[in-house]
Amino acid sequence: MIIYELIWAAAMSNLTLQRLEVFKSVYEEMSVSAAARRLKLSQPTVSRHLRDFEAAIGMKLFELDKGRIIPTAEAEVLYTECMFLSEGVAKVDATIRALRRGEGQPLSVMTIGLLAPEILPKAVEATLKTLPGLNLTLDAGAADVQIRALKDGRVDVGLAAGAIPPESGLTFQPIGKGHFVCLVPREHPLSGNGCFPLASLREQGNWVKMPRRPIGALLEDALERAGVPPRGNITANSLLVMTGLATQLRKCVVVDNYTAAAFKMPSMAVLPAEPLTEFTIFAVSRAGQTQRNATTTFVANVEVALANYGRPQT
Repeated sequence: MIIYELIWAAAMSNLTLQRLEVFKSVYEEMSVSAAARRLKLSQPTVSRHLRDFEAAIGMKLFELDKGRIIPTAEAEVLYTECMFLSEGVAKVDATIRALRRGEGQPLSVMTIGLLAPEILPKAVEATLKTLPGLNLTLDAGAADVQIRALKDGRVDVGLAAGAIPPESGLTFQPIGKGHFVCLVPREHPLSGNGCFPLASLREQGNWVKMPRRPIGALLEDALERAGVPPRGNITANSLLVMTGLATQLRKCVVVDNYTAAAFKMPSMAVLPAEPLTEFTIFAVSRAGQTQRNATTTFVANVEVALANYGRPQT
C-alpha cells in the first residue's frame, strides 16, 4: 500500500509531471548533472525540483554515498509506478497530437452556392494545413435546406447569407460581408462606368431575377427602392445559373461579388451596383453545442478567406 499512500500524499502536495520527470531522470542516470543534461535544464534547477519533490511527499528519495547518489527503498517503488505513468503520459501526448491533426474527427459543412467556387476551397485548404487528418463532408444548399440539416444533426456548420429570420435552436455568427454587382454586356453604354445604377434596369425590357430568398429578398428590396418594377420573365434559383444566362442573352443581371469574381466572363463587365447593397455572411450552428476545435478552426478560416477576397475588377 505504500505506493498508493505515497502517490496520494504527492497529489495533495503539489505533484507535477515535471517533478516526476526530474525524479525519473535522476534515478535512471544516477547523477543530477547527467539528468540535467538529459532534460536540458541547469543542475541547480534539477536539484531544486528534486528537493521540492522530496519535501512535497515527505520522503527521502536519494542518499549521498561517497559522492554517488543511491536511491532509497521508497524511490525504487516510486520509480516502478513512474514507468506506468510515463506510458500514460505518452498515450495522452499521442492523443493530443492526433487531435491537433484532426485525426478521426468528422466535420460536416453545407454552404450556399456563392461561396462554393472559391471561398470554401480556400477555407478547406487552410483547415487541412492545421488539421490534415480531418474527415470533411462538404455539400451545398440554400439557407432553408441548411437549417433543416442543422436541426436534424446532419450538418455541423452551415454557411449562409442575407436576411435570414432567427431560428430557435440555431446560432448565427457573422463572419463576413458581400455586396451586389451588375453583369453588363461590354456593348452596353454603361459598361465603361465605375458603377451601374440599379435604376437603369428600368430601361431593360426583361431581366433574370432571383427568387425571394435570403439574398434575393435583399436584392428585390433594393430594386424596389430604385423604382425597378418586378417584371423579370426569368427566375433563376441559382446565382450560378444567372451568370451564364447574362452572357448568352446579353442582358444585365445582378449577382453577388463572389459569384461574379469566380466566373470570369470576358464579354461582360462587372460593375458595383449603385446604390451599394451589402449582405452579411453567417456561420450557422446548433445553439448550445460544444464548439470543437475542427469547427472553430474551419469557421475562422472561412472568415479569413472572406476578408482577403478582393473585389472583382472590370
